[in-house]
Amino acid sequence: MVDLISSDRTRTSADSVGKVLDRTQTIDDVVENAGYLRHVTQIIDRDLGELHHQAIEAQINARGRSIAKASVSEMLERLSHKGFAWRDIASMLSVSVPALRRWRSGEAPTGENSLALARLLGLIDILEKDHLVADVAVWMEMHLVPEAPVRPIDLIKEGHLVDVIELAGEQVVPGEVLDRLSPDWKRRYKSTVEVFEADDGEFGFRLPGKGNT
Repeated sequence: MVDLISSDRTRTSADSVGKVLDRTQTIDDVVENAGYLRHVTQIIDRDLGELHHQAIEAQINARGRSIAKASVSEMLERLSHKGFAWRDIASMLSVSVPALRRWRSGEAPTGENSLALARLLGLIDILEKDHLVADVAVWMEMHLVPEAPVRPIDLIKEGHLVDVIELAGEQVVPGEVLDRLSPDWKRRYKSTVEVFEADDGEFGFRLPGKGNT
């Protein structure tokens, strides 16, 4: 967690940036000071990123607490009316479709599940009102990158709600999110099929190392 009080070290370092190059320097001085400035920049970037994540998490919780005043059946109907399939709602909440059916019939979920449901609606509220996502259900079905079958729905299922908000706000690019959450995603989702152009100019498909098909 970012300690706003103890972040004086970052401010002090940042304040000294203008002083570092304020003299005649040798090339060795320039290299040393450039490395120092790069280190300071990394510290500031890391601290700001952590602070931003905390702020988004607090925002989701605040919206969720307000929405949680509604009944569970009402919250589920709101999700359904926004175009989400019941299987996707169940996936994002990490429960079964029959469990949703029981909740709609009046069975009370656990407090943890009720909070997860309210937070999900809070997330959707932020996407619609703050980031102007017109059709959230469709947007959440889109793959982050063409070469990997990972959607915002999948991120939510794994608890990465903040990443979904940052993606909608274009504060990160999809590849950065995948690199952070699954560093080996490129290898895992690498296609086993190659597209090639034949001698006649037509395109075909083949397995790597195989002849034309």
